[in-house]
Amino acid sequence: MDFIGVRRRPGDRSSNWRRAAHVNSIVLVIVTIILISCLIASITQTGGLVKSFMFHEGTCDGGSASKTNVALHLLLNVVSTAIFASSNFFMQVLNSPSRHEVDLVHAKGSYLGIGVPSVRNTFKVSRFKTCCWIVLLLSSIPMHLLFNSMIFQTDQRSSDFHLTIASSGFVEGEAYYIPGASLSPAGIRKLGGDNTFMGAFTRYGAAQKWVDYSNSSSPAVKNITATAAAGASWAKISWVDCFKEYFDCDGLRSHRDVIVVADQPKGWVRDEVWNLAPNETEYWDSIVPGNAPNSLWFSTQCAMKVRYSNAGGAECSNDCKYALASYAIDNPYEYDFASFENMSAWNIDFFRQEFDYVNSIQARSIQPSNTSGLVPGGGKILVDYCLVEPVERVCYVGLSNTLLLAVTICVAVKTATAIIVTFVLGRQNQIPLVTLGDAIASFIQNPDNTTYGMCTVNQKDMRRATRSSHQKVLTGPQRWLGKVHRRWSVVPKGVWVFSYLLFAVGILILAIFTDQAISSRGVSGSIIESQPNAIIEGIIWTFTAGVLVANSPQLLLSFCYLAYNNLFTRLQMAKEWSQFSSGYRPLRVTDPKGKQYSTYRLQLPYKYSIPLILCSILLHWMLSNTLYLFISQGGYFSDLQFDLFDPSLPDRTVLTVGFSSAALVTMLVLSLALIFVPVLLSMRKLPEGITNVGSNSMAISAACHVSPLSRLGDDSSPRDSQALPSRFETLPPPSSPGVTHSNEEGDVIRSNREYGFLSNDGGDVEMHTLMGGKGSRPTMDTHSSTEALNKESLLERVSESELRWGVVQMPPEFYTEFENMGERTYGHLSFGVKEDAVTSPLHGKWYA
Repeated sequence: MDFIGVRRRPGDRSSNWRRAAHVNSIVLVIVTIILISCLIASITQTGGLVKSFMFHEGTCDGGSASKTNVALHLLLNVVSTAIFASSNFFMQVLNSPSRHEVDLVHAKGSYLGIGVPSVRNTFKVSRFKTCCWIVLLLSSIPMHLLFNSMIFQTDQRSSDFHLTIASSGFVEGEAYYIPGASLSPAGIRKLGGDNTFMGAFTRYGAAQKWVDYSNSSSPAVKNITATAAAGASWAKISWVDCFKEYFDCDGLRSHRDVIVVADQPKGWVRDEVWNLAPNETEYWDSIVPGNAPNSLWFSTQCAMKVRYSNAGGAECSNDCKYALASYAIDNPYEYDFASFENMSAWNIDFFRQEFDYVNSIQARSIQPSNTSGLVPGGGKILVDYCLVEPVERVCYVGLSNTLLLAVTICVAVKTATAIIVTFVLGRQNQIPLVTLGDAIASFIQNPDNTTYGMCTVNQKDMRRATRSSHQKVLTGPQRWLGKVHRRWSVVPKGVWVFSYLLFAVGILILAIFTDQAISSRGVSGSIIESQPNAIIEGIIWTFTAGVLVANSPQLLLSFCYLAYNNLFTRLQMAKEWSQFSSGYRPLRVTDPKGKQYSTYRLQLPYKYSIPLILCSILLHWMLSNTLYLFISQGGYFSDLQFDLFDPSLPDRTVLTVGFSSAALVTMLVLSLALIFVPVLLSMRKLPEGITNVGSNSMAISAACHVSPLSRLGDDSSPRDSQALPSRFETLPPPSSPGVTHSNEEGDVIRSNREYGFLSNDGGDVEMHTLMGGKGSRPTMDTHSSTEALNKESLLERVSESELRWGVVQMPPEFYTEFENMGERTYGHLSFGVKEDAVTSPLHGKWYA
């Protein structure tokens, strides 16, 4: 338990981050209880973990099933955002170093990140914090891949339909004779045979035996009879819509059987259409009378299904394509029906369509070629409209017990980790420096000896020094250059590059898929719900594999969001730090005292954090409708898989992955717009009168060495009555006669004492202090312990006051120290209270 450190700090009181930790822990506990309850209820209904619980049945396409699915997925995204927000809170707390951990790293010549998620911090904090951070990270990955597909909606697409070509009298009670005035059987099968004459001719429907037409109880006759009786009540649609629905081969969603109504009110008379030989006339007289109008032309059973093609991949097969579309055949196929008294040969392509786009698209002509069997022009058919049988699509909303169990385990692990972290860190005597104000307060109350004499150093200097392979002077008097910086300068270049490379990868993937989707199907689909408008063809998945494929972009989006949030956090920290140069402000800390204040947020104010959270919810939800799990019933996809039916889904259910090109375009446009927001915010100017510390712990520490003359109290009190003991009065003579170094301008500076510098030699960094020792702090041998306590108390009071950063007054010893350096005057930069009359640094002046 040594690495946990659960010793209670004397006088410890609950800080704000602990209260926030309690709130986030309660959120995780509530979510865990709800998930466990749902899992128990679902298993009770299905009798086990394998079967999915289909808990809602309703209509599709904007019906109750679709609305329920959309509402539940919005709820899922809200809940998942709450879970990840709570998890990220603890990850940031665990990633925040304590003062003890900061001191250890500073002693080695390195630095940590303050107030931002930092990979540098991960393995430089305690093992307990590192382990808990890794647990929270690993438990998030399965949730990104599984959470959105835990609830799913099935699709309903029928494949079978009955096609009838007839006159309007067919549904008005007029006489009809089977198989119709076309004298053609469905599928164009050889009479009396069991096989089709040519495989391609099955595009005229399912092959039907002649004997079935003389049997009133056969399915073929029953279908025709039922269609004639019910057709009058069916919906009437234009030929254009009819063609799209039944020819495009996209599965039947809202209609099933169809009657193609020809502009032939009284039907067809056999002898006006056919020129038959005497023996043929004798045969057909008993089946289709020669002089009686026949309101039926042709009837067949059809099916459209997705099947594997010989070339690989999947393609749609429509049994009735030839009956619905235009197919020109150069060499007519002739048939000799010898078993029926030498019936004359006739052209099989009697359903060839001639489209008249000039006059009217509402009518279509079906014109057979002239043959020896057809009267010239006798078989011409003009299509007027279609009657379609309405079908109510029934879709189901289901819950996957397997995915729910996995998600529940992940959330339970997060909850347990959060409770342990709250308990352990709450009892530790090393409070994490979560916010920028926490670090400033800590460095003011307990000055860091490794950064003495570095008051002008910024994060760029610190980063360059720690990366250098040779000695790099960091301390000593430096000339203040009042440069105007933009906010982008507080974000390290590596962070900018990594973040926008990540954004570029995501946008590039979106752009590639968008281009392919638009090229193949145009802008289609819905951005509101995952409507079944397109699928990744040729690939059939198991439920688990489909979930992982559909949700894998969610993981990339989450990483992009974390990088995006990190940029906002760093830019906001720059603003918070820069405000100390323009006026007196209290510190924002997690455990406020005095005039300090606290917020339940860690870094970002609500005007940024709330819109970012809403953007996260919107993008994750939209992405779930961009690439989604596609679960279909009804037979349209059934030919694609026979051995991959998932046991967790209803029988004969096919699973693949669908996409919406409309949602893809929307995601691409939103992403392109969002990536410019940090760039625009980073263009704002920063004040000239403060160093650029970013999140660098050493740079922050260097800026927090309060003047020994800093005081608090009424103006009437003597100034020295509450002044800090001057460290210059307590120092022994310097250990060396002096050191020469230069600043970035090339000016040579000679000091009568040795300033600290970092020497990266073989990885060991040596820090020389004012006393010449290694890593030791200046002592106060002439002061009593009471005076030391007074000093500590005053430093604490300073940190609890309203502060400003700038030029502060120093003891006389500070100024006399630089008398032999020429005519220059030197000052010191740090935080001060109102009584210190802090002023802004001047361009060209020297500060130490």
